[in-house]
Amino acid sequence: MDDPAAVSGLTETVRRIAASEFEGVMTLPEDVWTAYVVTATSEFQRTLTSRSVSWSELSRETIDELLRCGYVLRCVEEALGLIGSG
Repeated sequence: MDDPAAVSGLTETVRRIAASEFEGVMTLPEDVWTAYVVTATSEFQRTLTSRSVSWSELSRETIDELLRCGYVLRCVEEALGLIGSG
């Protein structure tokens, strides 16, 4: 996409879906997603925490938000045929 307005619109749509409509696109059971977030948070905190990045910046809530956006973006890419489904 070379259109900044289109990119901005897509970004806001991904954020909105990830924040308030995630259950509509999520295919994993809630407990599986929670375990995934806990594992990812632990890994991020273990490998990325330094003097420039604090634990509070890598909180479970922050990691969950990032993962939700990534999941929704992957769904968009798949729906647009930009990547394979497998």
